[in-house]
Amino acid sequence: MTSDVEISSIAVVSPDVEGTISALGKFLELKEKVLQKDDAMVIAGKKYIKRSGWRKIALAFNISTEIISVERDYSSNLKIVHVKARATAPNGRVSEEIASCDSTEFDSRVRFSVHNLETKAATRAINRAISNLVGGGEVSAEEITQGNDETPAQDVVSPNADFDADKRGIELASDGQVKFMADLLRQLNLDPDIDSLKKMTKQAAHNKIEELKGKLKEGAKA
Repeated sequence: MTSDVEISSIAVVSPDVEGTISALGKFLELKEKVLQKDDAMVIAGKKYIKRSGWRKIALAFNISTEIISVERDYSSNLKIVHVKARATAPNGRVSEEIASCDSTEFDSRVRFSVHNLETKAATRAINRAISNLVGGGEVSAEEITQGNDETPAQDVVSPNADFDADKRGIELASDGQVKFMADLLRQLNLDPDIDSLKKMTKQAAHNKIEELKGKLKEGAKA
């Protein structure tokens, strides 16, 4: 007695290498031809595209954008907003990204308001979605700068660097950021090194705060 053996084959889809190279080439070409000087800023020797630049790229690729959700935490002195944005290409491809902004990013030079806070987070989320959709994967200028969208960028350095802030024009972490980081570290049963925290840049402090809050959330779930 014979038995029939059914052999199934798995179809392997080959990547469209030429198409990918062509798409990336168009993106790079577009940046050179469409973006103007005011659409980008140089931070620590590297060029970052601003909101106006990402909107031009979205227009050129016929990409539509929308805000999917806004989560607000205004229950304490630290005001935080998280925004999810979606970018959609004509072929149906979608990119969704989440970005945040908190009140420690603003100071006496850049006035804090709920409008500025939420606009900054929305701008970051939309920029990320557009960037990932077109294949750039780049960090936007608004990810680096502090306060509102008109704030000039400062040099970005390692939080552990030994430097003279006055000479290099670097903005150090605000008192509020230092205090908040210290409180978060204590909640994690860690001893805060206040001197080291005071040497961090505003952006580095913001990133550290997000990291510490994430660790606290993970601990709460465990």
